[in-house]
Formats: sequence, structure tokens, C-alpha cells
Amino acid sequence: EHPAIGPLRQLASPLGLDCFANGSVRRAPPRLGEHTKEVLTEFGVPAERLATLARDGVLAMAQGEQP
Repeated sequence: EHPAIGPLRQLASPLGLDCFANGSVRRAPPRLGEHTKEVLTEFGVPAERLATLARDGVLAMAQGEQP
């Protein structure tokens, strides 16, 4: 179940590795910009820079999320 679009059909993983034997999908894919703030913060980008980049349309942030 995707939080924005509801039921979502996905392809099974094409990987045939033993460690991924069940190959099930347990969560929906991330929405555009859903993890942008967390990832860039982890890489050391300051909040002021995130705000500037978001304001200038350089990066996507999750809907309703502020840098």
C-alpha cells in the first residue's frame, strides 16, 4: 500500500540470490524527495544550504516538509 496512491503492484526482484530467497516487497517505494533532507544532512549539508537549494528548485523535498 503506497501512502500517496493506494494499492501498488510491483515486479518481483530479478535477483536470484540465496540470501534473498523470499524476494518479497515489504514497503512502498519512497516518494520524490522523501529522504532528501535526511540524506543530505547525513552528508553534512547545513540546514541553511538545504533551504536555499529547496527555494531555488534545485532539490525536491517531501510534500509539506521544510528544510
